[in-house]
Amino acid sequence: MSDNSVMVYIQQHEGKAAEVSLELVSKARELADKLKVEVSAALFGEKVNAEVSRLASFGADRVYIAEDARLKYYTPIPYSKLMNQVVEEYKPQIVLYGATTEGRDLAPRVASHLKVGSYSRLHRFADRRPHAERNRVQRHTVSDTTRIRRQHHRNDCQPREKTADGDSP
Repeated sequence: MSDNSVMVYIQQHEGKAAEVSLELVSKARELADKLKVEVSAALFGEKVNAEVSRLASFGADRVYIAEDARLKYYTPIPYSKLMNQVVEEYKPQIVLYGATTEGRDLAPRVASHLKVGSYSRLHRFADRRPHAERNRVQRHTVSDTTRIRRQHHRNDCQPREKTADGDSP
């Protein structure tokens, strides 16, 4: 099944969508309108069902939810398995992740599992090719293959802690 959409992974904290995710839904709406597709969102957590109408108000057409007490906090393996399942089943054209620790952790896991590329440091969507070339390429690239795109911040390296003897582990 393909929903032919731009999908946004929705980060949540205590059941509320993170601000970065709401901003991405708005940007996804702009991109989806240009591509003439829908905006979908993937939301996992505990007691997150109330966020559906909020996501719709920011531009989401569909929201895929996994609600369970065990999903209250982000944990890499369950969240990546769920995201893999959603992307494999609904086959969005593009998936957007926030430029956060969680997004930078989840995006490459999903991309690796699906054997697709992942873009980082993506700040704006622009297509500067001539109009005729854009149309030709679009006809060939609209397919069921998924391209994972993620934003990335350059401060993603954490200093290593020192051991008791002063050396790094």
